[in-house]
Amino acid sequence: MSLAVVTFFYPNAVVYISGFLNCIQQQTAQKFTLIVFNDGVQNISSLFTKYNNNIIFVEVTGTPTQVRFQAFEYLKSSNFEKIIFQDIDDEMTSNRVDVLSKLLENHAIVSNDLSLVNNSGVMYSKAIWSDKIKDLFEFDDTFIKRKNIVGIGNSGIRKDILNTKITYSSMPKVADWFMFYQLMYLGNFKALFTTQCQTLYRQHEDNMAGVKNFDKDRLDYVIMVKLSHYQGLKDVGFQVEDDINELNLLQSKIKNITNMPAIKQNLFWWDETNEIQIN
Repeated sequence: MSLAVVTFFYPNAVVYISGFLNCIQQQTAQKFTLIVFNDGVQNISSLFTKYNNNIIFVEVTGTPTQVRFQAFEYLKSSNFEKIIFQDIDDEMTSNRVDVLSKLLENHAIVSNDLSLVNNSGVMYSKAIWSDKIKDLFEFDDTFIKRKNIVGIGNSGIRKDILNTKITYSSMPKVADWFMFYQLMYLGNFKALFTTQCQTLYRQHEDNMAGVKNFDKDRLDYVIMVKLSHYQGLKDVGFQVEDDINELNLLQSKIKNITNMPAIKQNLFWWDETNEIQIN
């Protein structure tokens, strides 16, 4: 099966190009085409002159959600049967392309664990979800309805799932979650989680879904992101009123709280509201 590794490039990502290309070139599996969706970088090919393998540049523009939808449309009409995503500001273990490519032979969607690195690329927490879910754990849309483990930076898909029609909305703040949830729900797809490889997930200020310290500001932010997610789903026809009402109630409860209760570490993305207990 033909394989593509896909990333998204934008002006602020130029500083990460060296680390990204290093991890691409160190992959144990090299039979793939690199697709770079470029949003606003001039003369982008000049930044990839040290990369000698197959590469395709595709121009896109718009908000992150609009860019993701444009990319999915391009990939749906491409000749690549397996697609592995990699965020430009992250890196990955050298076996990631090999592991995901093999698992995609029999699974529509595969997501992998994360190891946390600082902005300099130094790892400080390895395989952060491996103590919560085991290797080759299979899950469906109900698992990611209230939290998420499937993002552009840690997933691979078979192209045929893109035939499932998903609908754009400008409301969600997190395009990946919005799109993957629709794909899994509408297409009735199951996904596989693996700890056999990791995305080296860079923690920096511009990282929306970073694994942050927990305080009231963080909880307010998570509630805002989740409300925008469910409002986007409602906008395109999903029945998520109970989820919206639950978050609105939590938001009202925490308005006057000064001391936040303790919460578990290394939660899934957007999982904080599921773990916190407010009387």
